[in-house]
Amino acid sequence: MFFLQLHFTMKIECLTITGVDNQTPIEDIISLSEEFPLLEWGILLSPKSFGKIYYPDLQWIEKLTSTSSSISISGHVCGIWLHDILQGRFPGELNTLPFGRLQLNLAKYIPQVRIQNLKKSLPRNRSFILQVGEYYLEGITLANELHDAGYTVAILYDISGGAGISPSEWKSFPEGLPVGYAGGLGPDNLESELTKLRPIVGNRSIWINMQAKIRTNYKRSIDFGKIKSCTHQFLSFTKNILI
Repeated sequence: MFFLQLHFTMKIECLTITGVDNQTPIEDIISLSEEFPLLEWGILLSPKSFGKIYYPDLQWIEKLTSTSSSISISGHVCGIWLHDILQGRFPGELNTLPFGRLQLNLAKYIPQVRIQNLKKSLPRNRSFILQVGEYYLEGITLANELHDAGYTVAILYDISGGAGISPSEWKSFPEGLPVGYAGGLGPDNLESELTKLRPIVGNRSIWINMQAKIRTNYKRSIDFGKIKSCTHQFLSFTKNILI
């Protein structure tokens, strides 16, 4: 992974751009990834939504992965596939190979999640991210139980769920599991929110996830100008911290 060192040993592992879809030019994804290697592209996965806004279809995903093997991609599991996993059945149609990490968007379901079902359904040879929000304490317990059972697992703190809403305060998490942060982050506030996160994160490695605010004003498509603005803000922030 590509790391940028911040003051007090805080590290940013990557910036995840979630919601690429059939309208997103693959050549632009590859070009920007070459310019900014810290980018990861989050692909929302829900069979009933394939081909709709935010959700590319399988043909687009296959074209992306066959065009370049050097870009970082994560799969964010939603909808019926997520419900299958929560019921103890891993979807046979879900090809995990293209994705470096699989994120389970289960934040609102955490109180009903049974750890036995996750252990039954999740393959042990993959890296998983658990999205947590309001029930973040329960999410920490769930992630620790999976970790103790031998799974590679991380936590994404996200109260927004793609709605572009920032939390009133960012939460700190115990050492031991990788942590990412999402929620209302974009070109209008990334640098200031990183400043708020720095004392909370301390010497941890984190990643940042962005979705709603890096789209066009009408949310119809990814706005590469906004993504570039975020990457430049990030690089400026890290440079200023290191001086």
